[in-house]
Amino acid sequence: MKKMFGLAAILVVMSLVLTGCSLNFSSNKGDTSQEPQSEEEKQLAEKRKEIEPEKWLTYSNKQFGLTWSYPDNWQPLQASGQILINMLSPTGKASMNISCFDMKTVSGYDKATQEELAQINDVKIFAEKTEPGLIKVVDDYEVVSLTYPTVNGLQAVKRIYKGKQQGVSVIGTQVYLVKDSLNCNFTFVAQDEVYEINKDIADRSASTLKI
Repeated sequence: MKKMFGLAAILVVMSLVLTGCSLNFSSNKGDTSQEPQSEEEKQLAEKRKEIEPEKWLTYSNKQFGLTWSYPDNWQPLQASGQILINMLSPTGKASMNISCFDMKTVSGYDKATQEELAQINDVKIFAEKTEPGLIKVVDDYEVVSLTYPTVNGLQAVKRIYKGKQQGVSVIGTQVYLVKDSLNCNFTFVAQDEVYEINKDIADRSASTLKI
């Protein structure tokens, strides 16, 4: 299984690049169709209304056969490495990005056994192997929840975590998808104070990711 260890290491290296670039900050707006029951909920609904986008735009990447939708009032940030697109919220306190990596580009992939390929292309293993990179860039890292939803017909891993970045309390959501040799990751990070305002937009955006 020596090849497996090498490929797993590539995943860890990739996660260091992705998390380092992705933890900016971003903003959200959610469904306000349900009447708020408390003053706090009314204030939250009003804040969500203030950042509601007029429309959603679609990003396409032919190389990876990927599409993803995001609010039109979010601004692009510089993207590098495996980060394909990086967006900043209107308030500047939250961010979202999409990253992808094709495991076929890793040396030794073409020589992997069927058993090794099954492990390499397992979305749960992908999420597990990339977590150390996240821990390195988020102080006081703590997993809030780990679930396994279906996103556009694919098994996904959704991790919500909290911690601190540059001394600021943050809450983040990551959604991992694997299709054949393609590993993709949606990342949303918001300052603690604006997470609830932005959460619905992030969830909606994550649900549009298709590979």
